[in-house]
Amino acid sequence: MAPKESRRRIRARSIGRLCWLGAAIFASAACGDVAQPALKPQPTNAIHNREQHVAESQANMATNTKLVSLAAKLTKTDGRLDVQYTVQNGSESPILVFNRLHSGGHPREVDNELAYRFVSGDVLNLLLGPAPLPSVPVTFKNMPEVTRIEPYASFRAQLSAPIPVIEYSVYFEPGGPDKHVAGTIHKVELFANYVDATGIETIESKTFPGAFTAMSPGKLQTVRSGPIALTLDVVREAGDFSRLESR
Repeated sequence: MAPKESRRRIRARSIGRLCWLGAAIFASAACGDVAQPALKPQPTNAIHNREQHVAESQANMATNTKLVSLAAKLTKTDGRLDVQYTVQNGSESPILVFNRLHSGGHPREVDNELAYRFVSGDVLNLLLGPAPLPSVPVTFKNMPEVTRIEPYASFRAQLSAPIPVIEYSVYFEPGGPDKHVAGTIHKVELFANYVDATGIETIESKTFPGAFTAMSPGKLQTVRSGPIALTLDVVREAGDFSRLESR
């Protein structure tokens, strides 16, 4: 082989190797550029902004739950406990309050007890809403009918019970004296279940004038009056009575 030709071939091979090595380095660098955004840490301000947004969202949710309030005034008159209550809707949406207790029969009749009552510790609790299901099977869940309260409006009503106040549930047949445990409580608290009325299908109630029956589900929320000091004689049911002890 001629010296010149040999030198050309050696130079060509060297140039080829350099080109291959350069291509490999370029490809590696290109791949690094593609993967880099996924590995690149987010700027501190971006993380802060996201955390701030989450905190603001949680704060708004907490604020919205305070827009609906419940106030109660208790009096003992002629051997009865009278509870005057007001539900104030301070939100921008109408709400439906489950305060229309009915018998659940056909046709439905007004349940004159008006509220689910249970004793927990030193507190008599009154719930305007569905009572907890009993331990025995039932054919249906008794959902009270509802009162619609428009935005920035309020609703006032009253419920009453004879003293001593006996626990009550629509699912429980009251027991006789041998099934009762007498006691005394020093606080009363009123609760009300409600839903945002937006998107909830309703029909006019055939039992309660001016009230409605909620036909579609919604997220059930609870508003409470806070415990009110009052010494009162009560009677606990000794049988299989369902209580919302967690309240």
